Amino acid sequence: MIQTKLANGFNSIGNEYDITKTDFLTEHGFQSIGNVGELIKNGIPTKSNLLSCGVYSISIPKNYLPQFIIPADALANGNVLSPWSIERLKSKWVENADIIYFGLAGAKSNRSLKKRINDLIKHANGATSDRGPHKGGEIIWQLNGFEEFKVWIYPTGLPPEPRIIEEKLIRRFFNQTSKLPFGNRQF
Repeated sequence: MIQTKLANGFNSIGNEYDITKTDFLTEHGFQSIGNVGELIKNGIPTKSNLLSCGVYSISIPKNYLPQFIIPADALANGNVLSPWSIERLKSKWVENADIIYFGLAGAKSNRSLKKRINDLIKHANGATSDRGPHKGGEIIWQLNGFEEFKVWIYPTGLPPEPRIIEEKLIRRFFNQTSKLPFGNRQF
């Protein structure tokens, strides 16, 4: 089972897998649930695998070239609570990576992918408070065209499995690129 493979043996997956590419997600059992714009417009799909804990990822379209939204405009959009300067965003960008974020649902409690991704999409759409609902990765919303970014899910077992997998994915990304994914700020 892929879940067990990722949770228990992820470090043993060969270097032939480029974790920065969308192909990595499809080859390891992640499923696309749509792009951010579709999810804002239509809501989160009704799929049984969204009721599990799990990890999720955000990818950019092929040939995407980053254009950053200035802090004042990001604040005005309401979907970035702590905007970064353009210079800081440029230094955070990971060239040639399709994957810009890994997240999880169910770090310590039985939180479903559906609930966590719903928080992500609310935040992307500007339905925020001073605490979120999804401050992690919010600099993604400082990228023009974020509505076209794909959201991928990977259902797992109960905690701590989602956190173990997320950390392994982020560490593998860092080991390959010497940077965290664009939207991630920590392991």
